[in-house]
Amino acid sequence: MNRRSLLASLSLAPVSMLAGCSGSCSQGLFGTSMPHDGAIAVERTDSVPERATIIRFSQLPASEQSILRTGVEDGVVRACLDDEDEATSAMWSFSNRLAGDESYLAYRDDHYALWARMTDQVYGGSASPPETDADPCC
Repeated sequence: MNRRSLLASLSLAPVSMLAGCSGSCSQGLFGTSMPHDGAIAVERTDSVPERATIIRFSQLPASEQSILRTGVEDGVVRACLDDEDEATSAMWSFSNRLAGDESYLAYRDDHYALWARMTDQVYGGSASPPETDADPCC
């Protein structure tokens, strides 16, 4: 490596940290790096708005049913989106089903409000975000 390329690489490193692109779980110069995880929060609710989009659990693919079953039991399901596995794929496909703040899950005889975040984008918000912000990628 010559002196010019060394200086160029050192001068760009702080710029990428400012942009939040350090790609790790460590703190950047102004906070955390860009998230690489996803979370789906599930909250039981007694009322559903008239104009709500109802997602029927029984009509979902098995992989999406699996992650939502975990969400119903634990209140939240998380995955590291850097992993290319069935859970990650299921979280992406389910988050794409959400229609903004008006999406609810029908599971057994109950309805559940939903909230989903994939990397830095929120896909739905009828439920509250999870209280803890654990990162499954670390």
